[in-house]
Amino acid sequence: MSLTLEIITPDEKVLSTEAIQVVLPTESGEAGILTGHIPMVTKVVAGELKVIRDGITEFIAVDHGFAKVSFWAIAAPIPVAPPVSATRI
Repeated sequence: MSLTLEIITPDEKVLSTEAIQVVLPTESGEAGILTGHIPMVTKVVAGELKVIRDGITEFIAVDHGFAKVSFWAIAAPIPVAPPVSATRI
């Protein structure tokens, strides 16, 4: 099963993709999100957001903001930089 990740800036939706896992940089450390995660809202800090899908981990540089997590989706209205790299695991 996968979950939907949407990254939104004040100007546009930057990314909408399916993922197996998303790792968010938060004030209390990294938060790994899988399908079925308990709903929550968390503060995102500047750092590296990880999107894991199909054996590939994509790293996305993000600024501070927040993320709303539901059972099957993450909506993250945060500023982002272009993808840094993708690594096959």
